[in-house]
Amino acid sequence: MPRGAGALAASVLALSALAGTPKPALAAAGEAFAREVAKCDPALDRSIPLQVSGALTFTYADAAVPAPPGNSNYTGPGASMPQTTEPGLEVCITLAPTPDVGLFADVSAKAPSDSASLITIDRLYLDLPNTLGVRDLRFRVGRDRVSLGPLGLLLNEVDIEGQRDGFQTWLPSIGPVRLFGFYQYALDDRSTTRRVWGGRAESQVLPGLTLGANYRADIAEAADVGVCPSVDCATGSGFSLDLDGNLGPGLALTVSYGSYTQTGDVAQAYYNAEAAFDLKTLAGMDLHPILTVWYKNLDPYTIPGSDGTVPQGGFLTPDDFKLFNINDNLGALGGSLELRLASNVVFFALGEWGAYKSGPPYSVTSLGLDFMFPDSNIEVKLTYNAYTVAGGTVITSPASGIELSNATVYQIEVTKSW
Repeated sequence: MPRGAGALAASVLALSALAGTPKPALAAAGEAFAREVAKCDPALDRSIPLQVSGALTFTYADAAVPAPPGNSNYTGPGASMPQTTEPGLEVCITLAPTPDVGLFADVSAKAPSDSASLITIDRLYLDLPNTLGVRDLRFRVGRDRVSLGPLGLLLNEVDIEGQRDGFQTWLPSIGPVRLFGFYQYALDDRSTTRRVWGGRAESQVLPGLTLGANYRADIAEAADVGVCPSVDCATGSGFSLDLDGNLGPGLALTVSYGSYTQTGDVAQAYYNAEAAFDLKTLAGMDLHPILTVWYKNLDPYTIPGSDGTVPQGGFLTPDDFKLFNINDNLGALGGSLELRLASNVVFFALGEWGAYKSGPPYSVTSLGLDFMFPDSNIEVKLTYNAYTVAGGTVITSPASGIELSNATVYQIEVTKSW
């Protein structure tokens, strides 16, 4: 499922990357902003009993302006270590003894220079399509990543790299309506009674245009609820609506509205809209430019998870490496431009400008080059990312307690996939 209008030209390349298959020659600009997904995925040929795919990566980051210690929303190198390196290996294994049973494992190993080496099981689940012989009834049990809707305002475990143990189910369609549900432990160590559950219903309302409705609930027994309403509250519920798809050749649109009510608090509202224009298709322009513009208006983030311990919503500051993960209580406009400079080279530039409600203005800048070598499945990406807020630092709202500080980071990423 697309993750927003920016996926207009990225879909073919992104899907081949997800599947772990060799990337074709660059079919269109657009893959540069579809980064925070696994390099391999179980969407492989089930007729093959055993498949192995993966990626070897190396990332180097240099923080020209590192965020100060204590910043709660910055994932790059800090003041104590302004330069970091991170070799990483991801291996995905799909075992499909029969068409109706699949076992998938996604294991990654990283050796960041600023912490101990990490080996994690990112996804490990049993997949049962056509469960009990019922056509289109599907269950998945184990550890996986869930995203509700193309922008994931309520829940986005894909872009923010969350994963939890639980189960998911896809039900047979009811007429034109497709249904999905999930239930997960809220903490990755399963140490409390906190749980998160919800689902999605979607239907194609016009050719190429999908309408979706999502629901999320965070629950816990009394001992684990926390203090509500506050940043320590662990319970609440919310819903979102989204409209996503192509309006015509070369034009894609994503509109999403979300609302979440923390226990004992008022409802908070979140709006986000994106439009993507393939200017090669629309106007015959050279370099295959893809222009994406967006608007967002976000209340304070009160969905449990702003502390990073439980699945979060998709409030992403749009730098290419997702260095600044959550950004709330603001209104902003933004845009990105991607140009295919050669058959295997994409230039991208991105900016977002806005202001925190009753607070200072801010801006985000990200630009770089993406080199792809399909014959060897090697990709090299060079980027510059900067976040600037008036005064140098801001707590976006008392309700979320999220702190952001100025940061400027240069990154190099090399990926070899197979």
